[in-house]
This record gives sequence, C-alpha cells and structure tokens, in this order.
Amino acid sequence: MAVIAAVAITMVAVLVVDEPKRHEAQVDKRVEATKRLAVAEDVLRRALPAMGQLFAGQRLSLHQGPFADDPRGRAWVEFRKQDRERLLVCGIEVASNLLLFQAPLQRGVVEPCLSWPFASLADIGDEDACRVEGCTPRRLERMPFQDVEAWSDVDVWVDRRRVGDRDGHAEAALLANFRRADERRREAFQVGATELDNFELGNPAAARIVAALHTRRDSVLRVRGHLWIGRSDADTLLSTRGRTILILVDGDVHIAGTVRLQGEADQVVIVAGRPGYASYRDLDRDGRRSENEPRSEAHVTLPLLSPTEGAGRIWLASPDRRASVQLMLCATHDLVVANAGAEVIGGVLCRSVHFEGTEPLVVRSRSPVQGVLAPRGFPVVAGSEEQEALGPVRFVKRVGLRNGH
Repeated sequence: MAVIAAVAITMVAVLVVDEPKRHEAQVDKRVEATKRLAVAEDVLRRALPAMGQLFAGQRLSLHQGPFADDPRGRAWVEFRKQDRERLLVCGIEVASNLLLFQAPLQRGVVEPCLSWPFASLADIGDEDACRVEGCTPRRLERMPFQDVEAWSDVDVWVDRRRVGDRDGHAEAALLANFRRADERRREAFQVGATELDNFELGNPAAARIVAALHTRRDSVLRVRGHLWIGRSDADTLLSTRGRTILILVDGDVHIAGTVRLQGEADQVVIVAGRPGYASYRDLDRDGRRSENEPRSEAHVTLPLLSPTEGAGRIWLASPDRRASVQLMLCATHDLVVANAGAEVIGGVLCRSVHFEGTEPLVVRSRSPVQGVLAPRGFPVVAGSEEQEALGPVRFVKRVGLRNGH
C-alpha cells in the first residue's frame, strides 16, 4: 500500500508540474497559429489587386511579408473555382512544410455616392440649400443600402440577447461596446417603451466616451433597434485600427456632442433604416407620430410592418451645442438638424433634411479627392461599383515538402 501511495503521489506531482507546461505549450501553439493566419491574410490581400488578371489555376509568387519570421520567405497565391465558388489558395513555406490557407473571393460593389460630401433623394429647397454649407448638394437617384439580402449577410449582430449575454460569442469584445439604452429614449422624448430596442455605443457614464470597434477585417454590424451615440456634454472617440466598420441600424440613430475617429485611416459608415421601414416628420419632437405629422414613405416598396415610432432618421440633436461628427451618415428618411446646427466631417446621404432651427448643416469631406475609393475602403455592399473583396481566411492543411520544394 505504501508503494502504491508513493507512486500515486509521484504521478500527482508530475501532473501538477506538467500542467502549467502543457497550458503554456497550448498557448504558444494558438499564438503561432494566429500569427501564421495573419501572414496568410496579408499575403492574400497583397495579391488581391492582381486577381482579376489571373485564370483559374494560375499562381502568383510573393514574399511572406512583414508579419512573417522570414519576411522574404516564399509564398504563392492561386485562383481556383470550386462548386461555383471563387477561391484564393495561399501557400506559405515554413521550414520543410507548406502551409495551405484559403479564402473566398467575393465580387462586391461599393456605392459611388459614398465618396460624395452631401446628397439627397428629394429636392432641397432654396432656403434649405442655403443652410447646407461647405459643399455643393447633389441629387441621389436612389437610396443606397436598400438590398434586403445585404442586411441579412452581416458579420456581427447587435441585439438584446447578444448584448445582454456576451459570454460564448466570438465577437464579445466588439459587443462590449454596446449596451441597452431604453432610459435614453424616455429621457429624450418623455414617452414610454418603443417597439424596437434601444442601444448605446460606448459607456455613457464616462467623461469621455470611447468605443473600440476592432476587427480583423472591414466588417458589417447590424443593430436590431435604435442606436444612440454620444452626449451633448461629452466627446466620443471611435477607434477601428484602420478598418472600415459599416453599422446598419434597423431604426433611428441619435447623435449628440462631438464624435471623432482616432486614426486617419479609420472609417465608420452608419446607415439608419431597415429596407422597407417607413417613417414620419416628427414636427412636435415627441418621439411618436401625431395625426398631423406626414409619413415619409415615398421610396418604401417592401411590404414590411414599420415600428410605430418610425425608423430611418438620423438626429444630430445637441440643442445647446452644435453637434460635430466625423462619420459617413446615411438616413433612409430624414436627417434632423437641431437648433444649434451641426457639422459632419465625412458625408451625408439622406432622403431630405429637416432643420429645427436656423443654424446650418456644415458638411466637409475627410479627403480632398472626391469620387475615388480605395479598393479596400469599404466592405462589400449592394451598389454599382465593382470591387474584389476577400472573405474569411482559414487554415486548410500542412503538406511536407520534398528537397525543400
């Protein structure tokens, strides 16, 4: 018995000693896998501009790039067609092994109007046109982002269940930037609950509101309700680490105070109004439709049941302080400018503009070049300008190389 006990104690001791080592090895393995995935994604993205010139089966040779242990190591990208899907396969040579990765190649489209400072679907009257400064208003032929399928094919869903229960979701860090905001709605309009949920971006209690919208690639988020951003007495800072984040909001968007992007390459596009949802001109500013308030549904063609509080409006609502935002805004219905006026550094697309006071809306582009979008400037959305986009990259397998080839 003593011998058995001694052996058991020894085994336990070995297990106790080995457990941290095994855990450390597992961590190292995951870190290495993540690093190699980053190398593959970088190689694929660098090859992306040339993909339109390759036939199926052709390969393009590249260096492994700055994320690799050997930046000048050998790598290649091959264009393939498989079951009606267009794929990019990447091979990376590491020691005597070839690591294979693949990603879908998606031909997407980007709305050219996203490079315009200001455009509206409805005619802007002479009086209203004088209150849009900093650019020449243009006319939209149709509202962008009205493809129903595009609203279903998103990367991250922001809804009551996911925001309330973040554990277990791969996008938990991103969802941590959002919280329920039903009280904000009631405080602003002195009305009860809405049909759609209310969400807030960032921590509203902080002196400076910060939201880290960090993803591995340009991403599309969909908010299943209304979205509130900023406070009139606070600054809001959004960070995307050079990525473009497209936020589709089913309902309305309320923006207050100053909203800025942290990096020069950061881009945030906010679209208000699920396709088919109608709205109304809230003349008495009470957050609900009265009998004398006209509905705004001239371009609504889908037979969807709209929420009673309306949807598709963007409110730049800082009554005592001019709102100043560094975003691209797209309102399916009205852009509402509060008494103190507003400044948008980015762009505005809307059905029409409603001014609650006499102060102007000042719109300025972030870039001096108009009408030109970088190939990776925006995620894949419905529109008219064709772009190639890279889908999620995944590891396929490891293959042994013979004689180093």
